[in-house]
Amino acid sequence: MAAHLSALLILTGLTGIHSLTTVSKVSVKRGGSVSVPCLYESQYTAHQRIFTVTISDLSVKRSYYWCAVEIYGTDIRTLFQLSVTTGQPWLSVDRQEVTGFIGEDVTIHCHYSVGGESRWCRLGGSCVKEPSGSIEGTTVTINAKVAFVFSVTLSGLRTQNSGWYFCDKGGLQMPVHVTVKKRPRTTTLAPNTVSNTFSTTPVFHTTVLAYEEHTTVQAGSHRSVASLCYG
Repeated sequence: MAAHLSALLILTGLTGIHSLTTVSKVSVKRGGSVSVPCLYESQYTAHQRIFTVTISDLSVKRSYYWCAVEIYGTDIRTLFQLSVTTGQPWLSVDRQEVTGFIGEDVTIHCHYSVGGESRWCRLGGSCVKEPSGSIEGTTVTINAKVAFVFSVTLSGLRTQNSGWYFCDKGGLQMPVHVTVKKRPRTTTLAPNTVSNTFSTTPVFHTTVLAYEEHTTVQAGSHRSVASLCYG
């Protein structure tokens, strides 16, 4: 029996949705979890443009899921596929959430067991292939000298580099969220006291979780609904 997830975001009073973008195929180890971003393009840039579905305790060998946005009873949707493996996933990363600091570098390791071209892409944007290139003015270097892993380094990070990206290899993708912020100030007090670290940049993160058959989550002024169906 195949499992289908319909991730539905209901936005009151919003029109002008142009398209919906997500990854096309993700590999996950049985019993594991994965977060998949759904990006919708809208002429109203003031609204939240990404919602994230986290799927856990995966057991079905192959499942098809939908990202969908409903506007006044009409929805736009796009399909993505999850392939569940008993061993290591065909394409994976150490962490799906990565933090870097303005002006510095950050490296993501993409582990693979499939052939094909190695690429690093911005969700809804451009891609870079080995050995190097740039995305939104930031240098991207891909190092594939180590077997079964290619490492992606983003250099000279800027705040606008925050967002969803993905490793791409052999028709598979693995999403990675990069957060870029100021490095926290560290103040060293007198001897025999504890050093305090102060962060001056607030970080906000909204996630739609899909752990149960029907879950409703409040996201700001919008009502978000994620439901799990079988068929």
